[in-house]
Amino acid sequence: MRTNYEIIKSPEFKKLGEIPKHYTSTVKEHSLRVAYIMWKMADKFGIDRKSAVRVGLLHDMCYTMPEERAERKGYYVFYHPADAVKNAQKYYGINVKEYNAIRYHMFPVAPGMPIYAVGWCLFFADKIATGWDYYAGMKKKKDTAGQCNYL
Repeated sequence: MRTNYEIIKSPEFKKLGEIPKHYTSTVKEHSLRVAYIMWKMADKFGIDRKSAVRVGLLHDMCYTMPEERAERKGYYVFYHPADAVKNAQKYYGINVKEYNAIRYHMFPVAPGMPIYAVGWCLFFADKIATGWDYYAGMKKKKDTAGQCNYL
C-alpha cells in the first residue's frame, strides 16, 4: 500500500487535475477537499486518520471526461464509484473498509451502503465538499458576471 503522500505525488492522482468537476473545480481539487474534511472528522469518529484521508483522496478516481460521459452506459453518478474503487485497488491497494467506503459513497443511489464509520464519514464529507465546490463556482460566476469568460 502506498502512503497518502505517495498517492498525492503519483501521476495517476495528478491526472485527476485535468478532469473538471462541479463548476470551477477539478476531481483532484475536490478529492483534496474531501480528504481534508475526512482528516478533520477522523478523530471525532474514531477512524484511522490515514485510512480516512486515503478514501477522501481516492473516492472519485474515475478518469471519464465530461464529454465522454454520454458515450458510456448509465449515468456518471452510478458508475464513477465502481471505476474509482477499481483504480484505487489497481494503483494503490486498499483494504476492505476503504473498498466499502469508496464503492458506496454515493448511497442511496449506489448498489449498497457504507457499513463502516469511515464509509459514512466519506458519504458526508463528499456532500460537504460538493456543496463547497458549487458555492465557490456560483460565487465565481457571480463575481465575473458581465465579463467575457472563455473558460
